Amino acid sequence: MKKTTGSTLSAAALVAAGIYCGIAHVQAAGTPPAGPFKDAVKVWHFAGTDGLEATGAAKTGVKLDGADRAASLARGGDGMVAEMDGGYFVASGDAKVTGKQMTLLLRLRDPKGAWDSPLLARQDPSDPLANLLYCVDGRQKPRDYYWTRDGEVKRFGATPYFHLFHESGDDRAIREAPAILEYRWRTEPVPEITGRSKSVPGEVGEQAGGAYLPLCAPLAMVGLDAWHDVVIRFDGPNLEMYIDGVLIDEEWPWGGLHLMETPFLIGAGYENGKIKSGFRGQIDHMAIWDRALSEDEIVALSGGPKHVAHRDLEILGPIAPSPQYWRPRGYNTYAGDVMMLTRDGRMSVFYLFDRRHHTSKWNLGAHQYAHFSSSNLADWTEHELAIPLDRQWEVAIGTGEFIAHEGVVYCFYTDCGGRCHFPDKPHQGSGIFVATSRDGIHFTKQDGPIVEGGDCSVFRDDQTGLFYLLTNGPEGTVAHVSKDLKRWDPEPKPFFTGASGTCPHWFKWNDCYYLKAGNAFFQSRQPLGPWTPIRSRTLCTRITHVKTAPWKDGRRIGGDWIGDAGWGGDLVIRELVQHDDGNLTWKFLPELIPASGDPLALPFTALGGGASRDGKTIHLNPPSPDEPVFGALDKLPEYFRLTATVRPGKDLHQLGLCVRGDGDYQSGVELRFDPRNRIAGYSTPKASRQLGNFNPLQQDNLKDVKGLDNAFTIDLIATRFGLVDLCINGERCMITRNKGANGSRLFFFADGGSAAFENVVIRPLLDPTPETAMRSDYGLTRRAP
Repeated sequence: MKKTTGSTLSAAALVAAGIYCGIAHVQAAGTPPAGPFKDAVKVWHFAGTDGLEATGAAKTGVKLDGADRAASLARGGDGMVAEMDGGYFVASGDAKVTGKQMTLLLRLRDPKGAWDSPLLARQDPSDPLANLLYCVDGRQKPRDYYWTRDGEVKRFGATPYFHLFHESGDDRAIREAPAILEYRWRTEPVPEITGRSKSVPGEVGEQAGGAYLPLCAPLAMVGLDAWHDVVIRFDGPNLEMYIDGVLIDEEWPWGGLHLMETPFLIGAGYENGKIKSGFRGQIDHMAIWDRALSEDEIVALSGGPKHVAHRDLEILGPIAPSPQYWRPRGYNTYAGDVMMLTRDGRMSVFYLFDRRHHTSKWNLGAHQYAHFSSSNLADWTEHELAIPLDRQWEVAIGTGEFIAHEGVVYCFYTDCGGRCHFPDKPHQGSGIFVATSRDGIHFTKQDGPIVEGGDCSVFRDDQTGLFYLLTNGPEGTVAHVSKDLKRWDPEPKPFFTGASGTCPHWFKWNDCYYLKAGNAFFQSRQPLGPWTPIRSRTLCTRITHVKTAPWKDGRRIGGDWIGDAGWGGDLVIRELVQHDDGNLTWKFLPELIPASGDPLALPFTALGGGASRDGKTIHLNPPSPDEPVFGALDKLPEYFRLTATVRPGKDLHQLGLCVRGDGDYQSGVELRFDPRNRIAGYSTPKASRQLGNFNPLQQDNLKDVKGLDNAFTIDLIATRFGLVDLCINGERCMITRNKGANGSRLFFFADGGSAAFENVVIRPLLDPTPETAMRSDYGLTRRAP
């Protein structure tokens, strides 16, 4: 990754912009200005006791030695620290920050890795939100988000704490100390925020009721006993937590700082109105600014570019090599709706970057458009955010579409404005906005909505040269028409009345026109209809928000996401298949099949009579027609790719596989094929299941799967976060997620007849490394300045 380039606004520019706070800057006695410290509102270097009153076992002026001293000096410190063994300091002085910019820095460590106490608070026992930076036990954090709909409280989805501390088999689960470092930002309460507590119970409702937003970092993720440079940056639309220069968490506030002022408690806070201390560690320095430090300044205060790049890899791990099964790096990050564009021989994949399963910004979502692209579908580059949240009144950048015309890329998107009307919001309701770009990477938003509406699709009718903007209306899909992509006039009649729903999508492929309305696809021989449903209706039962784009040699690529116990999850990119009758299905995209190693020689076990192996073939011949037959391969790796040809016998009822299985078919992810009814589906064995006592296929299945009564091929990928992905005959795909299935057995079964799995090849997936990872063109952090 290369260094982010860019400049930071000067104080004069900030004053001119009306966002610089005119506050007296105070430097602690005996501490010379250094780097960014020179214009801080207040700096504490802890060489002496000026402005600090110690209580209990707390002292200043402790000298560091060796590498610790060198690291302190390299960051602008003086090699002297405060040391606390359960005591704390009261920091007085005239330090107060208001407005919409602030940076807070603490360099500290807990040598024992306990992290079990408050660290920084306002000295105000009457304030229930006085604690600013504190540690909590992640196991005590809520497992689920809830909201109120029609007067009934319903589960919205899992919290990140569920994935970290409560969910079995999650790749991001914390197996060490459960401590979480949490920072609480707050603003002046306004009804637009506090009123949301009535519709969102639980933790998010508490945040709305108190008009605050928290940032969190699992300390086991960043290191328990090392020095850490903790930076909180607030620049108006963005609130971010950096640890050691790495962006760990972020939120999207509305309003200005509230009650960010001395006196502070350092090493203590409040619990039930009484002081609670207990920090046993050291603090090198602490500072507060009335401006948002630049990326370069944060990196310099965190050890420099090389150290931050090293920590970035240590904390967040390598970047995945492609958008297949992609989610952003981080512990509370997910991918949402996909939008695609092909331009100048390059495929761009835009997706909704999500944190907290849609509950950021007091459950408003706060989604933004992230972006990566490729010229060959195999090597990908991650770009800066295409459409970020850069105005406080924006609640989320909702799903839209991109179109290129006369050298300009137009992005049409909704602001999801109907979810909340902040006082400074310049318009009411949800509007469709447009942003433009010459290079397809850097977009400029245009002011004001062009029409009212939500999720949208845009296309050009080549027969007339007119542009159509589709969105959802009360009677179905409605259209606005334009000659120049600037002025839009509403069509008097609905564009389509057969279905409505989120994320409409129109496209042409060869001689057919397609419309996705709701969760179904429709086709026509004319660009504006009439529309009839395609034979398969949907491409996959769990993939319902598909958007597509053309590719070279007449190919077409589509993308969507599969959820992970809440809104947002992992991206799924496919290649579409067009049949002679216009029907659409899809298959694995060859360029995005994960890299795998050499074939494995796994031991085989026959579970009862009738199962055997001959080289790469598994034979299943039941002793009697009423008796199912089972076999198993053992020592299956956690992540793998399986390919095989399945040959069902005559009069066979059902057959299939069970991956990541355990015991004698007690658990796993079952893939079942019903040749007579042309159905393929996922199921999960029950722990109490006896051999031969099968449950029928669940609703999560594919129907009208041709070729199951003859020999057919399967290609299966089992990868991280419990995903199991299957392609049948190179044209039908289905995907599921089961994090609880983590066994090392691969079962084969047949019921009611014989079957064979031929040329069974299992290869371990190769882990991505920094050398093979997706390239980044915007530096160490996700958001370019």
